[in-house]
Amino acid sequence: MTHHVSEMSHSQLWICLHFPALPLETITRADPGTAALAIATGSTRPRIVAANLPAHGLGITTGMSVSAALAMAPDLIVQPRNPRMEAQTLAEIAQWALQFSPLLSLPDADAVLLEVGAGLSLFGGLDALLATIRAGLQALGFTACVCAAPTPTAAL
Repeated sequence: MTHHVSEMSHSQLWICLHFPALPLETITRADPGTAALAIATGSTRPRIVAANLPAHGLGITTGMSVSAALAMAPDLIVQPRNPRMEAQTLAEIAQWALQFSPLLSLPDADAVLLEVGAGLSLFGGLDALLATIRAGLQALGFTACVCAAPTPTAAL
């Protein structure tokens, strides 16, 4: 069976916006600054879950213990992870993303899924839509991995 382009334009297409640096960008999006900053989680043996570029430049990596990070970089600013603030930030991103599709879900604590298949022509096609989303997220102060696939699971 052959499909015409008009038939395929209404097929499902999901875009996933994944925010691996959300713990950091929730705090720094207004002003990334130049000070070395890391976000940590864990009470008994805290670990670094995110670090900005100045911190990476000092050798700070994700997964490193806070004590090792401070030994390497005594001036490192370490802030605790704030899951409540991250959830609020992700909800704000989702609200912003509704301009691209009313079919939206938050499957993980750091991802937004959008079904965009039916509305692709409104945005000039997939490439144009992805470019618009990336530029918008960058203007908002967020770095996202953006992926498109025919199912939500594949996009995620």
